[in-house]
Amino acid sequence: YALRPKPKMPTEPGLYFDNAKDVWTMHCDGTCNLLRRNGLYIECGYGRTGLDPKYAPYSRIDLEADHE
Repeated sequence: YALRPKPKMPTEPGLYFDNAKDVWTMHCDGTCNLLRRNGLYIECGYGRTGLDPKYAPYSRIDLEADHE
């Protein structure tokens, strides 16, 4: 377990899924908001600086790839 690589945290602005498939948005200033939890959209989310490592790994949501 100690040799398992530490998950990389997102640093670029955009939309991300966490390990539970909840949706987060990362802003240019390094803050983020939780947009969807347990399949329900949240009106304001959690305003915090950076994404929480306990919800890693994060995967980027590429909206442009879905429309091709």
